[in-house]
Amino acid sequence: MPHVEVEKFIRAPKEKVFSICSDMVAFAEFMPDVEAVHLVEKGEQYSITDWVTRLQGRKIRWREREEYDAANNRIYYKQLEGDLKSMSGEWIFEDDDSGTKLTMTMDFEFGLPMLEPVLNPVAVIALRKNLNNMLDSIKRKAEAAD
Repeated sequence: MPHVEVEKFIRAPKEKVFSICSDMVAFAEFMPDVEAVHLVEKGEQYSITDWVTRLQGRKIRWREREEYDAANNRIYYKQLEGDLKSMSGEWIFEDDDSGTKLTMTMDFEFGLPMLEPVLNPVAVIALRKNLNNMLDSIKRKAEAAD
């Protein structure tokens, strides 16, 4: 199963960055690759959301469950259904000098065993770019004056 990991230093407190990342429904407002995120269900420490994003010009749709673990500075996510066979990962928030180091990981599987040797390397590159774009958008929002 391919693994993608990206990180970004953000000149903002960890709590602010965690708050921005916890409001995933707002992502479509400031992330160019995210077309829509709709809240399906909200619990005390979790949410279920429907996503529509673009990856290399193609729409990708899925439903995921997010688990918010503020005590351990993590948000975990896992696809419940969607275009990929599986997708999961986490957001990791760490204090770093005068800001926050934000790391995002993703493990995914297409579910096309015969094509995965060809698709996976291309997908890893595309997803790394997409995830970096997400972190750049979060960085701009977190570092903007309130």
